[in-house]
Amino acid sequence: MPLYCDEELKRQPEFQDLEEALRTPEMVVRLRIYRHTDPAALARVAELKNLQSLSISLADVSQLLPRLDKMKNLQILHLQACNIPTFPESILSLSNLRSLSIGNSSLGALPEKISGLDKLEELSLSQNSLERIPQSIGRLTQLQRLGLSYNKLEELPESLGNLGALVWLFLDVNRLRQVPESIGELARLKSLSLNCNDLRTIPESICRLTSLERLSIERNPLESLPGCLSTMGIETISIEAEKRPLFMDWTYQPSDQPPRIALTDMKLFVEPASPFHAPLLAATESYGAGEFAPLILGLAREAVRIDSTVPDDYSRPGNSRLGGFPDLSDSELFPRDEEGRYWIFLAQLNLEDLASLNTYLPRAGLLSFFIESTESLKARVLFFEGDVRELKTIRHAGGEAMTDDTDDYTQSPYGVKFQRFVSLPHCPPEEMESGEAPDTYEKIRELSKGGDHYINGYTFTQHESPQEQAANELRGKPEEWVPLLQLGWDDKVGFCFWDAGTVTFTIHREDLRRGDFSRVHASLETS
Repeated sequence: MPLYCDEELKRQPEFQDLEEALRTPEMVVRLRIYRHTDPAALARVAELKNLQSLSISLADVSQLLPRLDKMKNLQILHLQACNIPTFPESILSLSNLRSLSIGNSSLGALPEKISGLDKLEELSLSQNSLERIPQSIGRLTQLQRLGLSYNKLEELPESLGNLGALVWLFLDVNRLRQVPESIGELARLKSLSLNCNDLRTIPESICRLTSLERLSIERNPLESLPGCLSTMGIETISIEAEKRPLFMDWTYQPSDQPPRIALTDMKLFVEPASPFHAPLLAATESYGAGEFAPLILGLAREAVRIDSTVPDDYSRPGNSRLGGFPDLSDSELFPRDEEGRYWIFLAQLNLEDLASLNTYLPRAGLLSFFIESTESLKARVLFFEGDVRELKTIRHAGGEAMTDDTDDYTQSPYGVKFQRFVSLPHCPPEEMESGEAPDTYEKIRELSKGGDHYINGYTFTQHESPQEQAANELRGKPEEWVPLLQLGWDDKVGFCFWDAGTVTFTIHREDLRRGDFSRVHASLETS
């Protein structure tokens, strides 16, 4: 039987039952086995002489591995979670192998003879225990994809630069302290991923990678980076916002509007004169965490809690409101997409109602919050500074008239009440992550629990915070971004963003100082 190319191979039927495959062995070209419990029966796979693609997951392959050398036509071999601590010698005889994957299998080392598999185009050895890669890997000159993530690699061989056909290189979650200079020889490389290593820098030779489209270097203790990264035309560079200044100017540029308030007068965080300062200090001392008091007080935000109250009948123009329809000075201000569909209106805040509860928002006027959808998360915040009593409620038909009818909150508008509040991060700071400190922190955080909607509060997230996301997309440092409004689950209004998530509108503090709400960022955090 001739060897099939990729497209031809995909058109062949894939068997997923071993007994069925063994009944017609000459017909079997592709075989996928999942959770097979009989190693002796599995060893009979070697009888399938025409097999060209074999994928086995969560199975005992100990009796099959010694017989793999009999499968001369095998082009694709994928073994996942099969407990293979030693590289099988029999695989080295598979001279037609183009794709080899051994993942999550405790593999401890690669043999020098791996270079004999000179037709390999894809090699994936992620989620193993590899500590080194042999120099001989540089002889796999047809290799296009190399995956070595989730291992224990501390260094890479210089011969890596000989892989001239390489397009994708994945090295996440290792212990790499440096990247070889030879990486600059990979002229066809489009994607390089180095997240979660111990890199202080990457070599200047990366400037020669003119085909590079994506570079991921997050979660490394980086101290310097080649300046060429900002001029190479790389489409996506994934790195923490606070580290972008290592290779480019990432300063946020506000508008030319003059500031309305000094930074020191904004009081975004709890200060000694705040009514929350003494209770927080007393709580840290009563729980034996006095040494952490400056840390906790430095994190505490001067927030405003928002609670939905009673249905809003639109009788008071400019009323603070969740859901329903907005009050605007002109119907043309209601954001729409290119097809004329209305964006999702979420809330409007009468700033005069909030004036006595904060020092960072404008003293009067109306803020109206919209998103295009919970998929795109394009945001629009309108700031009306005139007499809110002159505004008119702008309605539409709802449902199909909207960009996303699954987030139609037009039927249940609710008024709100505001309460001055203190907000602490949901997770303890790094300094309080050991011993009894996390439990102590959770007790202190009782002072900031309750409610689902906030102004200037912390949002629970399992990944990047809303401020980090805003800084990554719109420049500046995460600490310069302010959580302007957070909206969570609300059964009265009907708010349920994905899996009871939280929509957060974030604004740069320089824009907030200027009363400029034209560049607000929106994000959605959900479990």
